[in-house]
Amino acid sequence: MASIYANAYFTLVAMDGDHSDFGLAGVDLHSRPRQLKRTLLEFASDLTLSYQPGPIFGQTEKPWSKRGWTYQERLLSSRCLVFSDDSVSWICPSASWQEGFFSEADFADNRVGLVRIGSAQQSADRFFVVDEWPSTKVYANVIEKYNGRELTYPTDGLRAVSAILDVLFEPFPNDSIYGLPEFYFDASLLWGPSQQQPLERRGSAQGVFGDDYLPTWSWAGWQGHVHNPLLEGIDVCWGFDYYPGQLIPIVEWRKTEKETGLTFPISNSLFTYISFSANPDIQYVRTNLPAGWTVGRSLYPINGRLWGFRHKNFSTKHFLYPYPMATASESTRRIWEPFISAEAKRAYLTVDALRTRTTRGREHSYLSLANATGEFAGVLQPQSLNPSLSFVGVLCELVAISRGSQHIESRIRLSWELREFEQLQGLEVYEFYSVLWIEWDKGVAYRKGLGRIPKEIWEQLNLESIDLVLG
Repeated sequence: MASIYANAYFTLVAMDGDHSDFGLAGVDLHSRPRQLKRTLLEFASDLTLSYQPGPIFGQTEKPWSKRGWTYQERLLSSRCLVFSDDSVSWICPSASWQEGFFSEADFADNRVGLVRIGSAQQSADRFFVVDEWPSTKVYANVIEKYNGRELTYPTDGLRAVSAILDVLFEPFPNDSIYGLPEFYFDASLLWGPSQQQPLERRGSAQGVFGDDYLPTWSWAGWQGHVHNPLLEGIDVCWGFDYYPGQLIPIVEWRKTEKETGLTFPISNSLFTYISFSANPDIQYVRTNLPAGWTVGRSLYPINGRLWGFRHKNFSTKHFLYPYPMATASESTRRIWEPFISAEAKRAYLTVDALRTRTTRGREHSYLSLANATGEFAGVLQPQSLNPSLSFVGVLCELVAISRGSQHIESRIRLSWELREFEQLQGLEVYEFYSVLWIEWDKGVAYRKGLGRIPKEIWEQLNLESIDLVLG
């Protein structure tokens, strides 16, 4: 689908339609006529203004703007002819034009003309631009905007965005699995709801693993807005300056091929290459660089960063860390089971309270956790949290999936709990474990939420190693 939209001269958009048979108004004798609505404001006999609505693609109340399948139509088309509100607009990277306004030359004859409604830059900003390198920031932005859209069939959660992901993942090394790139798999697991509304489960019923099954560990298995602030801060070209912290993988994830039943390690190598930028052993860095890369002094020597990187294919581009280039053989995607497995550390903590925080004017509910003596032990953000239900006293089974740290001066506040609890005040560096809240059914664990436990507290708990199968 990506190539169809990209190679079409333009895409027809029936923005007002709420079903596939809605049609285009006013294009032939058999379609309904268009009744062009014009709002004229007459200030004087020689001064009349025509009201100009907002950008066509900014009309979020339209059915087309809420549907999951139309998102790829919106992003991948190079030009769009948009039928909306009985008017027609032309949108392309060079300009945006809308029918229904008077030009000075046409005004005396009362003729409807076209008016330019956006500059070239404004118009270009509405189109999808994919970098030639693996951008974590673009990926996070696409997923956040897509996942809140509506689908007639919830099992289409991954299919409806697959064309966009095919384009996005083209420069990525390694494979992807259920919408998560393996290159930074640990970081990709750290998504959570971005709004107060709880996420709703997509796909087949739990325990029914048909071809339509979408796993709980993937954002594709849930409907609703999701956010992963870490991905904004570790972009290969722009963003790492905003997250002066780190993520340390602590589990080795494995995946299973559907056809053969064989298991393979998930290639989760991003943070190995990120560490190169602050490694004082320049000889080690040079020896272990992927093919085509060179290293030199960093243009942005902050947060411990010493080195910057360039690649022969992008000679004028400065990168914050190197990465292996994608190869043609990696473009052949195999089909994987919706399970991932690992040996992980498990502990139990109790919900102490249901709390509310405010971020950018929005309220978000979350759970605070306590240890066996009732002391603060961390925070938890469930996928589906109904504030009207009582969670206090619930014993949560938690598994650690990665370790992280964050400087308190970071512009990206991954760890918002630093502002909420006095036990965390005064820290220069906040060290923590990222944990999943899980529940089991017939030997398979399912994700219920994501949390963070301060490092010192987690390591003092009664930890046990388990064989985790996450579905």
